[in-house]
Amino acid sequence: MTDYYLGIDLGTTSVSVSLLPADGSPAEALSVPHGAAIGGSAETEDPEKLLAAARSLFLAAEKKRPGRIVSIGVTGQMHGILYLDRNGKPLSPLYTWQNQVARSPLPSGKSALEEIRERTGRVLFAGYGLATHYALSRAGLVPREAASFATAGDFLAMTLAGKSRPLLHPTNAHSVGFFDRTENRFAGYEALPDCRAELFPAVAAEEAPFGDFRGVPVSLAVGDNQASFFGAMREEDGLLLNLGTGGQLSALTGRRELPEGLEARPYFAGRTLAACSSLAGGRAYAMLERFVRSLLGAEEPVYPLLNALAEKGVREKKILPVDARFAGTRLDPGRRGAITGIGEENFTPEALAAGFLYGMTRELGEALPLFGRSFSFLAATGNAVRRNPVLLRVIEDVFGLPAHLPRHTEEAGFGAALYGAVAAGLLNEKGARDLIRYENEGDMP
Repeated sequence: MTDYYLGIDLGTTSVSVSLLPADGSPAEALSVPHGAAIGGSAETEDPEKLLAAARSLFLAAEKKRPGRIVSIGVTGQMHGILYLDRNGKPLSPLYTWQNQVARSPLPSGKSALEEIRERTGRVLFAGYGLATHYALSRAGLVPREAASFATAGDFLAMTLAGKSRPLLHPTNAHSVGFFDRTENRFAGYEALPDCRAELFPAVAAEEAPFGDFRGVPVSLAVGDNQASFFGAMREEDGLLLNLGTGGQLSALTGRRELPEGLEARPYFAGRTLAACSSLAGGRAYAMLERFVRSLLGAEEPVYPLLNALAEKGVREKKILPVDARFAGTRLDPGRRGAITGIGEENFTPEALAAGFLYGMTRELGEALPLFGRSFSFLAATGNAVRRNPVLLRVIEDVFGLPAHLPRHTEEAGFGAALYGAVAAGLLNEKGARDLIRYENEGDMP
């Protein structure tokens, strides 16, 4: 009987499960849209629908292959929060990382983000749990019966483990905001009015299972950025580029202070992951696809056409200069993109399509010097990379390195499966990395 490590990823639009055989055989991934968005907007989601989708997919995974699940790892969308009662039941929607309530004016006339900066000197971005929580608190919208808040992944892990109160891994605690890594707790929010201390969940001090589901160890929920890195990086000192709706460039670092533009995120076993995030990524390419579809009057997506145009533009080196920051940046939300260098000879659909791919890649490539060292290994992940083969060539051109595409899909779920096995003591980190495979290589590393 085969043993399996299982990982669950509770994403913004879908839930996925990765089944990884303990003997190193190829992993299998299942994914379904969860349909939890409320009113057609991903700013708020129904936690019960998230939970139902996760349960359904878990049961499907159990039936998929004969064998025994020996560990469960959990990850999911970061930053967002929902409120729970004393029994661990949801009292509110999930306010996701896309929620913009922290930008709305409060009675003072200022936004929650502005008040937080004035009162604490700290900068939070809209969508971070503490920014959302402060905005809701000031507006009197936090449920009176609330006993705690949690991220989406924490809610799932807590439910699977049969707990009534969440326990956060540092990776998720940091994503909420106001997390002191030295003291391993939330701190500094005391200067903010209306933020009840009892709502802040405890943070775990060690890598260990949270509990068990039908006798199977369940990990604490970990951040999806960290899970993706863990599941894609066989070379621990390598660089990870992820391009999905947004984009991220990540690498482990030993530096205590990072320059502006890089965020220090907790990793596993007390280490630090340096990350640069873009808001556009595949979102910019999707904007171009909607434009072309509208121009053609097509009802179905036209990505195959757009990808073929981009391939031609890259092959013929006809590429328009595109600044793909059409959704702004974290530091400058009001910034907008641009298309420049237009002439009669290059104003073509293929040059525009290729320019968008280069633009969304170069935004992250420009952050490479911030890491303060060179890299010899690059892994590339995300749906934008998998669904558009020419993008891998663009990445290699921009970064000057071969781009290694993990053989398994759903990298965050795969990383969660590996982390769950490590937390349960079934693998050490080296053993986990040895299970990672890339396209265009043999079965053995």
